[in-house]
Amino acid sequence: MVRAVSFVVPVHPARRRGFSRGFTLVELLVVVVIIGVFAAIGVVLMREYIFTAKTTEAFAVVQSIRAAEENWKAQSGSYLNVSETLDPANYYPSEAQGRTKRSFYRTSTSLLDKRWKLLNPTISMQVQFGYLVVAGAAGEALPALGTARQPTWPTPIESWYVVQARGDKDQDGHYSFFAASSFTPEIYTENPDE
Repeated sequence: MVRAVSFVVPVHPARRRGFSRGFTLVELLVVVVIIGVFAAIGVVLMREYIFTAKTTEAFAVVQSIRAAEENWKAQSGSYLNVSETLDPANYYPSEAQGRTKRSFYRTSTSLLDKRWKLLNPTISMQVQFGYLVVAGAAGEALPALGTARQPTWPTPIESWYVVQARGDKDQDGHYSFFAASSFTPEIYTENPDE
């Protein structure tokens, strides 16, 4: 009876893996490209998130101004004409909008500041947009908005108000506009991504 004897020759661990001691240049480039794609997607999503957050400010403040106008009408019988005209010089808290955040209520004692404090919309955040609110009686003509297109609102048969917000979030000279009125619960938007 003959027995087969086998001998195990120890093999160095590097030889078992085919002498692989690191990554090839191609493997490293593939990883760099994949990380670059993920980073680009992340930047786009983050930018979209930031723009959405800034747009949310305009919607929230416009809704707060609308609620304050309705409260004012319930107490006095008419809406409060705060800005008098939709003149860009009357944007509150500042006619210059951009990346700088500022408190909504100013410490000034100008007539415009006094009217905004009388209306008293509940705004606790700092804002980047400028806001106007004009009100009038039944039969008075509605002011033209500072937008390229005008929303279709009916001829006023009762007292009314119009709220407008304007902002230049990326400071490229192109404005985002938001407008609302007492005629409809909707908020009109123009260039919301600017």
